[in-house]
Amino acid sequence: MRILIVTVHKTENCGSFLQAYALAKTLEQQGHRVFLLHQENRNTGHALKPHIRESFKFCIKLKFLRASYIWRRYWRYERAQKIFPELGENDAAFADIDCVIVGSDTVWNFSAPYLARNKDIFLGRRFAGKRRISYAVSIANTPYSVFRGDPAIREGLRGFSAISVRDEYSRAIVEELTGREATIACDPTMLVERSVLDALAKPVAEHGYILLYLFRKMSRTLKRRILELKEASGKKVISFGEYRGWCDKNLVYDPIDFVSYVKNADFVVTDTFHGTIFSILYEHPFADYGIKKQKVVELLKAFELSATLKAEDDSLLDALRQPPDFTAARAKIVEDRARSLLFLRTALGERKDVDEPQT
Repeated sequence: MRILIVTVHKTENCGSFLQAYALAKTLEQQGHRVFLLHQENRNTGHALKPHIRESFKFCIKLKFLRASYIWRRYWRYERAQKIFPELGENDAAFADIDCVIVGSDTVWNFSAPYLARNKDIFLGRRFAGKRRISYAVSIANTPYSVFRGDPAIREGLRGFSAISVRDEYSRAIVEELTGREATIACDPTMLVERSVLDALAKPVAEHGYILLYLFRKMSRTLKRRILELKEASGKKVISFGEYRGWCDKNLVYDPIDFVSYVKNADFVVTDTFHGTIFSILYEHPFADYGIKKQKVVELLKAFELSATLKAEDDSLLDALRQPPDFTAARAKIVEDRARSLLFLRTALGERKDVDEPQT
């Protein structure tokens, strides 16, 4: 089958890139020919103009290192995105697409201007006449009033032959709008074996370090706790994606480096959804500051890892010395993966040859 994935892979976000990669690999392993919908960079997270504006602001402040950081990030993503086989709506081969899969990620967050402007794409209305499936889509925190006030959204959702979402909030709204059952599916990065993600990684010179993958204003308290951990453990601190002059090394935001450095970390400090997922996948001790993010809190609760949630003044030494017990998480991954693969195979009309998850 020839499948087109519609998602937000053209943004400088490691999670968005890696979920698209993992979903494509999953479908390829099932024998399908997979493409991603080509979208122009304009108005995406990889648009050129914002990079020009952002780097210019740093240049006039004589912060040339910060300006170069922005452009290095841009070109890393430009290069990384070439891994995806893309297909445009005007390409001759587009007519041969058998199925469109929308997702994963928060592509139904129609409070976001880019997604609202392109809702016909992310609701599949642009692909009338082709089978449409959603995989692990989230509406994020979009208020129900946004959906209720736009009949086009209801119409688009009802056009899907099968719907899966990523969280309970999304499921409740989708089921109310469509009157149909929606399956909760796991993030695509949990669909694949770890070896598939490892294939992206490259060798790194450093080993045994503390990796910071968090995007928040670094408070003095949290910085002090991280430096206490560094001194007590003797490990370097590497900041990924955010420049922090007090760290031993700063890495440009790059999805290939993300996998490479998470894989080899001794400890991860994060506040993101995919930082949490990859800490679990690689079974690293980690401290999670995503307590205000519902999707992070729900994920950790489901995997019996809520103890990794930290307040800024919590000591990190115990978190390093007493790693989490990942036994329940391993079992949960197996269960969620089986259920999600079964959804995909059934939605694509294939045999139900994946074992039902044990209850």
